[in-house]
Amino acid sequence: MGRIGIDLYSGEPGRELEYVATFHRYPGGTPGNVAIGAARLGLDVALFSRVGHDPLGTYLESTLRQEGVGTLLLRKDRHHLTGLVIIEVKPPESRTCLFYRENCADSQMRREDIDEDALARSKALLVTGTALSQEPICATTHHAVSVARNKKTKVVLDIDYRPVLWDLTGKADGSNRYVDSPRVTSELSKIIDKADLIVGTEDEIRIAGGTRDVDKSLSGIREKTDAVVVVKHGDAGCTVYQRGHAPIASLPFRTEVVDQLGAGDAFLAGFLFRWLRDGPYEECAMYGNANAALKVTRHGCALAMPTHEELLEFLTRYNRRG
Repeated sequence: MGRIGIDLYSGEPGRELEYVATFHRYPGGTPGNVAIGAARLGLDVALFSRVGHDPLGTYLESTLRQEGVGTLLLRKDRHHLTGLVIIEVKPPESRTCLFYRENCADSQMRREDIDEDALARSKALLVTGTALSQEPICATTHHAVSVARNKKTKVVLDIDYRPVLWDLTGKADGSNRYVDSPRVTSELSKIIDKADLIVGTEDEIRIAGGTRDVDKSLSGIREKTDAVVVVKHGDAGCTVYQRGHAPIASLPFRTEVVDQLGAGDAFLAGFLFRWLRDGPYEECAMYGNANAALKVTRHGCALAMPTHEELLEFLTRYNRRG
């Protein structure tokens, strides 16, 4: 559930954005990326969101269908345009991101958009912290989570912190991933105790816990919830925390990095692939790390997500190398 829009990637890697003349178009937004990534791995996925009643919205709807993502919960909005992000590419890291999301279509999701029967049939609902940054999608997210819990559907929270989308930075500072904010911490605290699985980077754990100290923030989060908490450490792998169990540290897979954007979304798609099939957490983490490692060898986000066959082949080859 949540944002889906257009990523316009610079078609001229290494060049400053002001000099770039060509761009490549991809689907974008964390929920959209995870949906496509999970569908490519073989999960039965639907995206609950809105797109504009515009050519970009039509492209997104068509692409989701081609990727095997259900679109019955994808609404067309005649009064708001599809969101857009322009991305400068400087391998191995893409840093400049310009978000054009003022009153965009996916932020206008409303309570009446929710299909309770669809939530009841689902094994899990994925929501993001970004959805709490503005109305009406914030209230809609809280209601969807309440419906999911009443229907015994698991709730997954991807903290997904982008300070610019909370109006905490200048509009051109979309690449800034951390700004202290009691308001963001407060909003996240209203949903943390309703989640079954919480996933975030170290910075996202900091903002959710309300302190700069990762361990203290993690302890604070775990005091509020029995959810499993997964901390992503970037190229250092991840750690899975379960109440009553020792933390599970999972090492990364080393690959040549072409584009890091979307790695976290690929990780979550891989993790969910095993988690929703009741796989052991060691295996969930391994699949998440491997899926992210394979994704970063490619340019783009959603359409760079590995297929199940590619992931299995990668794991087999990597294990043979020891």
